[in-house]
Parts: sequence; structure tokens; C-alpha cells
Amino acid sequence: MKNLLTRFNMDECKASKTPMEVASWKEQDNKENLICIIEKKPYRELVGCLMYLMLTTRPDLSPSVNYLSRFQSNGTDLHWNGLKRILRYVKGTLDYGLFYQWSESSSVTLLGYADADWAGDTDRKSTSGFLLQVCNATALWATRKQTAVALSSTEAEYVALACAATELVWLRNLLRDFGVEFNDPTVMFEDNQSCIRLLDNMETS
Repeated sequence: MKNLLTRFNMDECKASKTPMEVASWKEQDNKENLICIIEKKPYRELVGCLMYLMLTTRPDLSPSVNYLSRFQSNGTDLHWNGLKRILRYVKGTLDYGLFYQWSESSSVTLLGYADADWAGDTDRKSTSGFLLQVCNATALWATRKQTAVALSSTEAEYVALACAATELVWLRNLLRDFGVEFNDPTVMFEDNQSCIRLLDNMETS
């Protein structure tokens, strides 16, 4: 990560406590007087570096990198400054990473978390996010723009939960191949009460 900061001349930058300010970007996204800087700045190069970091050891970068990666053909100074803010956040969190701990007395636990915004993009599409933990250590995570327009926050959250559940089934099967058996259902945390009630009342035939 230090090499990344040096590569983009941000090794002496002031650290930021957060990686993004979504509200300020979205307020400016529709302004016609913003000029594209893709050919003048190493925008795609920096996005690629941040995506590698996000996919390997830094799930906390996922929402911000996912959002700014959508502007690789029409990014402006606003989006470029957003990428530099992520680097300033990285500067202040160089000691962040993933920690996996195991002992013979440990039991394998599996937990999931899912969330979504609703119509957060200019095209009214929502963004899903999920995180899966094995033994309280983050194992899988993703932030993805939904392919269809959700008509309610409940629908957006349900889509996010379905995406997380799909990955959860894959992870359970992978752990089963390693000899880990789960006798109970895996707990998935979701904060939308309407979505929770919808699942509680669901019947299978």
C-alpha cells in the first residue's frame, strides 16, 4: 500500500478518516459543465490498483471503489478527487487488513451480512453489498450495482439478500469439501424490516 501511495504521489498526503462522500459526488454528477479528464489523468490505472487492493485485503474500500469505477470513460475532476480521497484514507489505515485465527478448540461459525441502498444511482438502480465471515473473519465480500430497477427499498434489500445467499451456499459447499459440516442454518443479518417479514412469511412448496 505504501508503494501505491508513492506511485500516485500521495505518500505525503493528509490522511482521511473515511474513504468517500457519496452525497457530494452524486449532487455534482448531473452538472453539464464538468469536463472529462480520462485522457489527462491515470484514472483507469488508479481504479485498477484500488480494485486489486479491495479484492484481496480491504473490503472496507468496496463501496467507494465500486462507485468510482463506473466513470472510467467519463470521469471528471470530481471523480478523480474521489479516488485521491480513497488514497488518503488508505494512508491513514495502512495497518488495516484481514486477520484469521484458528485453534483446535475453535468451532467453525459462518455469518452473513447484506444491505442495499435504494435507487442510489442516477439511473435509479440500487447497489447491493454483502459480507460473509468464517470464524469471525471476513472471507467473502462484494459491492455490486443491481441489474434491474427496484421499485421499493424492500425489493432492493431482497435482491441484495438473494445475492448474498447465493454466495453463502457456495461457501458452505466449499467448507463441506474441506470436511466442515453445518447442522444448522447460517444466520444472515439484514436491517430492512419489510424484507425480514417477507422472508418470515414465505412458504415453500
